[in-house]
Amino acid sequence: MNQLRIVGVLLVIGMLPSLLPGALFAQPEGVPLDPGPIPAAPILPASFPTQNPTLPPEVGPMPTQNPVNQPDPTPAPIVLTPMPTNPDPQSTPTPSATPATPAVAPATPPATPAPAVPATPTATPGAAPVVPVPLINPPPPSAGGGNSTIPPVMNYTLPSGSTVTFGIPNGDGGFNPNAVLGPPQVLKKTATEQGEPRLWMGGVEFGLNGSEGNSQILKIRFGANATRKSQTNLLAADLFYGFSTQNSERNENKMLLSVRDEILLAGTQWSPFLAGTTEYDEFRDYEFRYASHAGLSYLFWKTEKSLFKGRFGVGTSVEVSPEDTRYNPEGMLGYDFNWRFTDRQRFVTSADFFQDLGNLERQRVRVRGAYEILVDPESNLTLRLGIQERYDSQPGNAKPNDLDFFATLMFRF
Repeated sequence: MNQLRIVGVLLVIGMLPSLLPGALFAQPEGVPLDPGPIPAAPILPASFPTQNPTLPPEVGPMPTQNPVNQPDPTPAPIVLTPMPTNPDPQSTPTPSATPATPAVAPATPPATPAPAVPATPTATPGAAPVVPVPLINPPPPSAGGGNSTIPPVMNYTLPSGSTVTFGIPNGDGGFNPNAVLGPPQVLKKTATEQGEPRLWMGGVEFGLNGSEGNSQILKIRFGANATRKSQTNLLAADLFYGFSTQNSERNENKMLLSVRDEILLAGTQWSPFLAGTTEYDEFRDYEFRYASHAGLSYLFWKTEKSLFKGRFGVGTSVEVSPEDTRYNPEGMLGYDFNWRFTDRQRFVTSADFFQDLGNLERQRVRVRGAYEILVDPESNLTLRLGIQERYDSQPGNAKPNDLDFFATLMFRF
């Protein structure tokens, strides 16, 4: 009986090699039996360092070959990192069911630390590639000469397979941003953005009033002014036109244009000027009057809130009428005065007095004044309430005074 038991145990032991592979290595349905080559353990020299070399603190992660975790059609070779301790040189690879891939010896460690590489730009699957901005200002050169440790050229492969170049080195090893961005575009600031005063200023005004019924009255007033000021010159122009009818009959039709050009001298309050005026009035003895004067202006004071300037000169005027043309030598005296109460309110006035040098009993005066209120700062809309006086001591068949009251809206520029 004992002999039969021994024979049975021997038979079972003899059948184990044929039963174990099917029981232990059975694979689920759909999974290949060959898991692929298993790399063998590397044979390292005894002098290989026992720890990984220490990298500089500024070293970032190295660029990856497949940042979006997509399958790579060509599998890369498996490079094994150094072992933490020296293995036994006589150790042998672990046996496997398939032939092992030959061991790949690690590369010799570099003698100097690896250059600093900026972090790899990340890309979200399905989103547009993230393209970093090129480095415009390269870092300063190192103390030992040469360039900084940051390489001037850095390429990163994006999900679309394109390459982004951050910079191209120039001939001396530096950084040349023009090779990537082209010549730099310099945006010139306007005079206002640079804090400089504007060269041209001015405005256009318009007023209208009237009535309809028992009385038919229509009165229109139009005006414009412009000033051009630089460091050496001041040019000012002012235009006024008035027209009115009553019961469909015209009773006012007049125009006044004044232009003055001053040369601003450095280091003095004096400035020479040349002024000209043109007048038209349908209801005076003359139709047109032209005048031209030259003289000197003097700036009495100029502050943030006020300005006062006087002037005097000599010239001549020409009166043109259907009957004759008359020339009159004249002396002139005038002033300009501005006062700013607040950022939105100010008072402006100017006057000119003309004396006929050939007839001392004949004078004429032009006075203008207005109180201005800034209504809308965004559009520079200003309300003007003012008067304008024209006086002639010898007006002929007309009255000596023409006094106008007005309320207009001005758009400044």
